[in-house]
Amino acid sequence: MKKMKGILSKRRRKVYGDVFKQLIIREDIVRLKKLLFEEDLTPQNRSILQQCQAELKRYLHYEEEYWRQKAGIDWFVEGDRNTRYFHNLVKGRRNRLKIKRIKDKNDIWLDDENQMATEAMTLSFLIC
Repeated sequence: MKKMKGILSKRRRKVYGDVFKQLIIREDIVRLKKLLFEEDLTPQNRSILQQCQAELKRYLHYEEEYWRQKAGIDWFVEGDRNTRYFHNLVKGRRNRLKIKRIKDKNDIWLDDENQMATEAMTLSFLIC
């Protein structure tokens, strides 16, 4: 997995470059092309400006994809108005974080909720 990650990372940098630097460069280019178009309102300058704006939009999309992948969030696919999706996400997280068993002071695993509660209470009294 580490080798594959390294290969994909190198490929991404080779194909797209540093997305954040490219984004800054593209924003500057669009700003300059707007000024040029405002000075000389020709169809050629308009076409050049539109091409630069399209390139900027493409890099904005790359940045958005980067952050989506970095965050590991699936809600881009599901949509942010899908409350059922969010409820399922919270339920899954609760199930994952739920304490299912603990060890008592004799190193014996306790699975029963009542036993875990009494053991936790005895431990809390010992700590205080």
